[in-house]
Amino acid sequence: MQKIVVNPTPSIEHLLSDELTILISTPAVDAVTETFIRAHIEKLPCKVHVAYGGFFPIIREDGVPFERHHNLTLHVAQSLKRLVYRKTWEQIRDDPLARWMKEMGVQVLLAEYGQTGAELMGMCEDKRVPLIVHFHGKDAYCEEVLSEYRGKYLKLFENAVALITPCQAMKGQLVSLGASADKIHIVAYGVDTSLFSGSDPSSAPPIFVAVGRFVYKKGPIQTILAFHQLLKQVPDSKLIMVGDGPLLEGCTQLCKHLGISGRVEFRGNQNPTQVAELMRSSRAFVQHSVVSFNNDSEGLPVAILEATSSGLPVISTCHAGIPEAILHEETGYLVQENDVDAMANYMIKLARDPELAAQLGRAGSKRAQVEYSSATSIANLMAVIESVVNPAGQQSNSAHRT
Repeated sequence: MQKIVVNPTPSIEHLLSDELTILISTPAVDAVTETFIRAHIEKLPCKVHVAYGGFFPIIREDGVPFERHHNLTLHVAQSLKRLVYRKTWEQIRDDPLARWMKEMGVQVLLAEYGQTGAELMGMCEDKRVPLIVHFHGKDAYCEEVLSEYRGKYLKLFENAVALITPCQAMKGQLVSLGASADKIHIVAYGVDTSLFSGSDPSSAPPIFVAVGRFVYKKGPIQTILAFHQLLKQVPDSKLIMVGDGPLLEGCTQLCKHLGISGRVEFRGNQNPTQVAELMRSSRAFVQHSVVSFNNDSEGLPVAILEATSSGLPVISTCHAGIPEAILHEETGYLVQENDVDAMANYMIKLARDPELAAQLGRAGSKRAQVEYSSATSIANLMAVIESVVNPAGQQSNSAHRT
């Protein structure tokens, strides 16, 4: 990957600082489902460098690994350094990254995911680099993650200059874990509203689309069960599911068991253009998000924002940040987690009433164009970053601490 310098979008051009250079550290630089991180890398209106390869990054943006303990000679040298300079192993590990950041002129580090921030906070504290940590979902809720990182999070909440969540619900979760509410900024994810647009549910057949990884918290099984009930009332309906994951094979077998394989289509992973085209030919979007068995939870599902931006009504659950994005009976319908019957009833309602689907879809699209555009999201994120570089401007940016 080459060094990334991003051209600003017109609506946030006033935020551009030629002097501002940030590092984004993310576990995986090309994860298919992490379009929100890709947007940060490509669209922030400043010089952006990237490090990746784990919660503590091991690879630079140009693909060159940082120095590691990969051979005996280096291991001996590092051991001598530890004895002579009285450094901890963590400080020795941090040195190559810290040197590269200094060479690149990095002024602020944006850590994607709480675990990333926890692994990098020692180096940032030692080198006096402001650390901003963006929480996304599993990192704030999952029992396994919290079991390992709860103690580190308490220190992280003190050391980080700012914490970011995509929704009010996750802010409450971080506060319950010990974070100060005053330090938390809510920056909703954004979507390309020019790409995700143009749906007309009134002229579309009763096709219901679901986009997301096949994991428990996305509720693909509940979605299929609700669709099974829909087929009994509206037999010409169809369900198209986009994505991949550990539950895909089980969902395929469930459809065979229910005898509905001919009405459910599994398309695997699709690129944004393909997803947008699919949404333009559908009646509604469905996603039955639930709290997982290990307390894993959504943050604010990007696919739901893409659907509502497109002009589709959304049928989903009262889960995490979803009620902040989808207004019940205004832009879609919300049901309680695991209430398959209620979800099925709303699917039946929209399958039978395309004009109602269009009405809800238009209201959702109008709202998303303002509140969930990529330009709005990037501008809000940039405002948080600039408030760290320029503390005097924090008061004018206080609207992001909602």
